[in-house]
Amino acid sequence: MMHRTAWMGLAFVVALGAAAEARAEVTVLGLRSLEGDEALAERLTGYIRDFVARRGLDRVSDKTQTLEQMTLLADCGDDVDQRCMREIAEMLGAEEIVYGFISRMPGEGGRFTYAIDLRRFSAGSRRDVRSASGSLESSRQGTANLQILANTLIDDLWEQRAATTLIVQSNESGATVYVDGDVVGRTGAEPLWVTDVSPGEHEVRVVKEGLEPWERVVDVARNQYRLLEAPLGGDTVAVGPEVGPGPGPGPGPGPGPGPGIGSGGGGGGEDSGVLGDWRLWTGAGLIAAGVGMAGVGIYYGVETLWNMPDRDPVYSYRLEVGPSVSDICEFAATDNDPDHLHAEATRSECDKADTYQIVQWVMWGLAAAAGGVGTYFLIDLALDDDGAESPDTALQISPTAFFGGGGLTLSGTF
Repeated sequence: MMHRTAWMGLAFVVALGAAAEARAEVTVLGLRSLEGDEALAERLTGYIRDFVARRGLDRVSDKTQTLEQMTLLADCGDDVDQRCMREIAEMLGAEEIVYGFISRMPGEGGRFTYAIDLRRFSAGSRRDVRSASGSLESSRQGTANLQILANTLIDDLWEQRAATTLIVQSNESGATVYVDGDVVGRTGAEPLWVTDVSPGEHEVRVVKEGLEPWERVVDVARNQYRLLEAPLGGDTVAVGPEVGPGPGPGPGPGPGPGPGIGSGGGGGGEDSGVLGDWRLWTGAGLIAAGVGMAGVGIYYGVETLWNMPDRDPVYSYRLEVGPSVSDICEFAATDNDPDHLHAEATRSECDKADTYQIVQWVMWGLAAAAGGVGTYFLIDLALDDDGAESPDTALQISPTAFFGGGGLTLSGTF
């Protein structure tokens, strides 16, 4: 009996070793950016390496060369073809290579989208055996979005869909996350990945002592990566003791940068709360400024249209010239009658009224521009569930001059 048990144990160990050896070692080369977005390429490469290893799809080589470096060593030129990849695989002694490119695609309003082209090369087949493509808006470069993009590309390269997953990130670290009443982990600097979630509706609750909890009922589709933003804040409430596992999601992809992630890969600097988003305060400030400038314009309009005709010297001058004069300012401009004692003072008031009218229209124009841009920012924030800052958004107010006058020009890129 003891001999049989020993032989069964030995056979089990051999089977495990054979299964481990059957998995190829894959070398993930640093993605090549065609427009100089090296930081983004380095971060995305790091997450691809990390999640291939975490999901147990293949053994990941510890080699960290980039595609740019290897094409120079292999003298491939600008064309990365199959001959070039065969030479790179031979130089690295790699069984499989994951490589790819990041390029910019123009979008509307000055924004752009990153296009990602990823390929899986097999040294045994001497060619690319799989390819995957994806896209990323330039305003959505947060950690969670990059991790989801990496996993989506991996799904296509290995033709293996990951389990249905909830990704929870919050502006507060150390908050306990409940799914259907069960503790699944705690929030940290990196998003919390909750894997093996069954498709359908789930009640998600994020709780931290002293803060108002965040609760949602979410409907998750099969094999979906569902990102949940859970900002905590508000009045102090008692939520009871926190229990459960420490930081990290348990089985499956968890928080923490993988090997090869650059200095920009950490998620600790991201503020996922709406109150921390610059668009909220910029939009509200612009709308408030627009209301103030509209008020100034109304003031000068009232001064020009209503107050001036009913006060001296204009009122006295109107009595001097009689009711037959319809345009009092036009008449005063050429009036040299010595009996009209208030003509000179009326001309001065009319010049002031012209200035007030210009200021009125300038204020109304600036109010409309500020209100419109502020409204745009608030709408953009409401439609953006990620809340990430857009790096290509800019406003510029510049003075303009022309013969006999001047003004201000408001321009923007969104």
